[in-house]
This record gives sequence, C-alpha cells and structure tokens, in this order.
Amino acid sequence: MDAGGRALGGGAAMVFLSFQTSVLGIAVGWCLAQAALNATQAALSAGVPDRVPVGQRGEVSGWIGVPQSVGVVLAVVLVTVVASTTRSGYLLVGAVVAVLVLPFVLTTKDPRLTERPPFDPGQLWVRSADFFWAWITRFLMMLGNAISTLYLLYFLTDEVGYERLFPGEKASDGLLVLILLYTGAVVLTTVAAGVVSDRLGRRRLLVTLSGC
Repeated sequence: MDAGGRALGGGAAMVFLSFQTSVLGIAVGWCLAQAALNATQAALSAGVPDRVPVGQRGEVSGWIGVPQSVGVVLAVVLVTVVASTTRSGYLLVGAVVAVLVLPFVLTTKDPRLTERPPFDPGQLWVRSADFFWAWITRFLMMLGNAISTLYLLYFLTDEVGYERLFPGEKASDGLLVLILLYTGAVVLTTVAAGVVSDRLGRRRLLVTLSGC
C-alpha cells in the first residue's frame, strides 16, 4: 500500500500546483510532486527484482518500459489536447496518477517481513559498490531523459521556431509528434534488448552498448 499512498501524495501535489501563481509556490509544489512520484516509481520498480526470476528480468523490464513510455504520450495528449488550461492540465494528470496505480496496489500482496535489518547508510554508499554504480548511472540516465523531454517544447518554440515554420500549428503539436517517435523507439529497443539480455545472460555489455 506504500505505493498507493505515495501516488495519492503525488496527485495532491499536482492539485496544489494547479493553484500556484508565484515562483516560490510552483517550486515548492514541484518538489513535493517529484518527491512523491519518485518514491512511487521506486516502490513499483522494486517489484521486478522481488518477484521476477533472474532469467526473465531483462524481458520483463523491457515490457515495463512500454507503459512508462506510453504514459509520457498520454500525459502530453492530456495537457495539449484534452485540457484547455494549465490548471485543468495539472488536475487531470494528478487524477490519472492516483487512479492508474490502484490496479497494482489492490492486486499485489507483499509478504510481511519477519525482521527488519538495521538501516546503515554507510553500507549503501561505502561498502556496496554495486548499489553506488546502479544509483549514479540510473540518476544520469533519468536526468538526461528528463532534460530532453521536459525542455523539448521550449526548444521547439524558441530555437526551432516551430510555429513560424509551420503556420497554423502550435509547438505542442510538434511535441506530440516527437514524443510519439521517441516512444516507438523506446518500445522497439527496450523489449528487444531485454530478450537478448536474458538469452545471453550478460547485462553489462548491453547496458554499455546502449549508453554508447
């Protein structure tokens, strides 16, 4: 149920954001939304190593990447086609976030821990090199992905001059087209790479190649 509570927190943060008109209010709301939604994502991502056999994790992870990418497209459609104002866009996304996580929360039962080991931050960063490298590489990948998608609309508007090149269209229309292309590429590559990874039993080689 932790993921459900975090998703509700993310939805509430979106509602809070929809009513903000100051830079401070937007910054606070966005930090709250990111904290709650990232915590939700962490809880959902943990389901793969907890429940999927090692020999199937590549393929399952690839398929999990599909709805994540489709979610980006859905969000762009909601805020550019369905919603008519910035406020309604935030409210709509906040409601969708809270609703779509419910099937996982209601149908997935986590086994209870019989004992909880003491938490030692030093074990994560100093003694566990694998955790450190996994965290830093995932952080860099997510940062690059976020930058390229979050600022794509402004790039089309300010640098490309999309509305000048295509009279009668909005930059958000071009954003939707590029996000669709991005999603198609992600779906094709992640699922295929996941299957190959499971067959070869080698994760690092494919991760290195994809990074290059």
